[in-house]
Amino acid sequence: MLRSIPQPHTIYTFGPYRVDFDSYEIQKHGLRLRMQNQPVRILRILIERPGQLVTRQELQEELWPGLPAAETDDGLNSSMKKLREALGDDAGKPLYIETVPRKGYRFIAPVQAEKPAQATAEEGMRAGRGEAAANPVAAHSVGALPEARPKKRFLLVSLAAVVAASIVAGVVIPKYLRRAEAATAIHSIAVLPFENLSGDASQDYFAEGLTDALTTDLAQLGTIKVISRASASHYKTNRPPLRQIREDLGVDAVVEGTLARSSDIVRVNARLIGAGDDRNLWAQSFVRDTGDILSLQDDLAQSVADRIQATISPEMRVRFNEAHTVNVAAYEAYLSGMHDLNYHRTNNELRKSLEEFDQATALDANLAAAFAGKAITYNLLGDYDAMRGTEAGPKAKAAAHRALALDPSLASAHAALAFALWKYDWDWNEAEAEFRKSLELNSNNGHAHHIYAVYLASRSDFAGAEQHMHKALDLDPLSMIVRTNLGWLRYFQRDYAGAEAAFLEVLKLDPGFLPAHLKLWITYAEEGKKEAAAKELQNVMRLYGHRETLEKLGKVKPAMQYEATMQAYLDERILSAYESARYLALLGKKREALEALKEATEQRSPWMVYIQIEPVFDGLRDTGEFRELVKRANFPESQATPGGRQVASKKE
Repeated sequence: MLRSIPQPHTIYTFGPYRVDFDSYEIQKHGLRLRMQNQPVRILRILIERPGQLVTRQELQEELWPGLPAAETDDGLNSSMKKLREALGDDAGKPLYIETVPRKGYRFIAPVQAEKPAQATAEEGMRAGRGEAAANPVAAHSVGALPEARPKKRFLLVSLAAVVAASIVAGVVIPKYLRRAEAATAIHSIAVLPFENLSGDASQDYFAEGLTDALTTDLAQLGTIKVISRASASHYKTNRPPLRQIREDLGVDAVVEGTLARSSDIVRVNARLIGAGDDRNLWAQSFVRDTGDILSLQDDLAQSVADRIQATISPEMRVRFNEAHTVNVAAYEAYLSGMHDLNYHRTNNELRKSLEEFDQATALDANLAAAFAGKAITYNLLGDYDAMRGTEAGPKAKAAAHRALALDPSLASAHAALAFALWKYDWDWNEAEAEFRKSLELNSNNGHAHHIYAVYLASRSDFAGAEQHMHKALDLDPLSMIVRTNLGWLRYFQRDYAGAEAAFLEVLKLDPGFLPAHLKLWITYAEEGKKEAAAKELQNVMRLYGHRETLEKLGKVKPAMQYEATMQAYLDERILSAYESARYLALLGKKREALEALKEATEQRSPWMVYIQIEPVFDGLRDTGEFRELVKRANFPESQATPGGRQVASKKE
């Protein structure tokens, strides 16, 4: 059998632009432009019909099949505006796209279409049958292109031929149809970021909120795999072809849509698309008052779930069918807080999200999700050493308890409570119960699997940690922190070569990813690679902006760089007590390291949960002071260190 070689796809050029619709890549003077999916699809339709009028109705039917034109006007206007902006085209004096008032659009620029030379086995077979082979090199005006879509008559004739051939071959049609249905079964899905068509960028958080809510609702069904918001959000500004998304995320289908908010009305258009063949599987429009946004979210989730034939529990169906109203101002403050929480890069952004959650709960004391957001934010401020554990822990617990009093089924609140119990109270058993409850309510929560994996590692259950870390990566496949912490598990088990390889792989994908740098330098130190450790720690200092210290280190002899770099960082007195203890232990200053750990214990540092497995402290384990610190951290009894020694500790 001859192997079929894929047909080469067409490259279009006009002005300074080069367009490859197969990869959704548009270049200007060789530089790639960022453009969302819908504007690119409009450009393709126009280019394939150069000089011809393409009506608004045709575009709307192509882009939003099954939806009334009145509901897609805003979407088309917004997408056309974005296309013009990307091309630098002026609607008043167009170079590329002419507007025909009240009718549609026309592509007016000269276009060239080029197809690379590539013979195929199929062409050879056609030539052998006397059929005309395609020209191996084609460069022509788009006006000479064949029709982009087969005629309906041809499709009907082809379908009749297939059916007839099936009967002749003895194929049973019902069985064929069952196989076709099974082939399109949906077992995994991603909710791509909904596009804000309101014409107001400040409303982006409203579209983000809808995306997050739909992701969470589908994830809680538990019968299909739902990719995390974090990985799906990578396609907010640059959406490649669906087959690439399918490869990146490992999904059978995606949900995408648009949201337009005007005054007190929210209009949402959504559709379900097969990731393997780009087929539209479902489309629907939803219109609600802004105060009914929660009901809209539930209706949308139920509609998608019904279409993909996911099992909806009786409890979930009751919740979907309940009427939900919300204080709009409170909900807006909550969504704004979630935006800052999800995309924070600094502690100040976390504090801003906390202010927004406080505003939300002040406006609506029954908004459980806002209290859960507060709990998560306090946990992070403590974990980043921006707030002492003695303050962060109690505040996180109080907010989580309030959220659960309002909504016991809120998985994120259970996870936040588990984190606080583990890292600040050192209540290992209660933390375990809350982690499990969170995952029971939402087994698709990649973040919860990730944190639970680190929890299990901290108590030396590395088999369980590996299992949940890989589950987290399956649900959040584009996460750099999950990939980094897979290496961290190797580090804790003293597999330094494996840890180093994992961190370097992350840095190939994202050279500026700080957590990987932080963990890599200390891995080098434990491996005895002092020169590499010093360089990597200086990379960390460079990323943090310690220019003056780096200038001083530039004058230090190479043989002294390792010790000098660590000591210079210590001398800046910005490290937490726990982090200082790690540096001091590496420098061989055992007494000072133990004193720093005692201070960290008094501060309820969340990092104390790692002292049992942290390799840097191996030289301190035989001291009475260290054993006392382990006891105060309330580690479970008879917990083995990675080195194999048993540590007996009694609960306080």
